[in-house]
Amino acid sequence: MGFMLRVRLASFFVGAAAAAAGGGYFLYKDYKLANDSLALKVQNQIHSI
Repeated sequence: MGFMLRVRLASFFVGAAAAAAGGGYFLYKDYKLANDSLALKVQNQIHSI
């Protein structure tokens, strides 16, 4: 019985870690896209002056 509990806990934590990594990557891509967009807008404003 103890072995099954350990296997289930290990599986749960592996799944949670995978979900956290996937979510972190998604947020990083979203941040990077927003940052690049803002930098391009500022660059265009500077060049138009």
